Amino acid sequence: SGSSALGWLLGLLAVAAVGVLLIVGILRYRRSRPRLCPKCRAKMTRLDEQADDAFLDKGQRDEEKVRSVDYDVWRCPRCNEKLKIPYRRWITTYSDCPKCLRRTLRIKSKTIRSATTQNEGVRRVDQRCESCGFSAQNDVTIPRETLRSSSSSSSSSSSSSSSSSSFGGGSSDGGGAGGTY
Repeated sequence: SGSSALGWLLGLLAVAAVGVLLIVGILRYRRSRPRLCPKCRAKMTRLDEQADDAFLDKGQRDEEKVRSVDYDVWRCPRCNEKLKIPYRRWITTYSDCPKCLRRTLRIKSKTIRSATTQNEGVRRVDQRCESCGFSAQNDVTIPRETLRSSSSSSSSSSSSSSSSSSFGGGSSDGGGAGGTY
């Protein structure tokens, strides 16, 4: 019956909501839980966002500035030991820079010539690092459009056709460099 299906769906949504809240709570706890100093085992204190900047290098401050990574700095009041813990944002428009490895690479693309059924297209991909200044520009080939029948669909992919860079080359398929800290 319709009411039992609706009840089942509402129950499923409730379980999903509880699951999401549980995961968020665990992640918050893991980030803010008390830390013990690795040297003297005293309880460390977490510095606020303004105070922690003094202990971050330029690249780390740049990552915080573009909001791709947030750093927590913990300090031991007894021996002055410090811990820097990075928290990478799940959703960001920045990628890892191939030169400085910071998550400050902005990638923009613009279609120069659209693909048709007769001709390939061209997309220009510009990369610029907000931290070290790395930049690269690549022209990427867009495959010709294919005629689609009503029962099939197609997907497109692209390949790099040329590249230039301000520091000696490199090419990109339009995606950011991967990796974790």
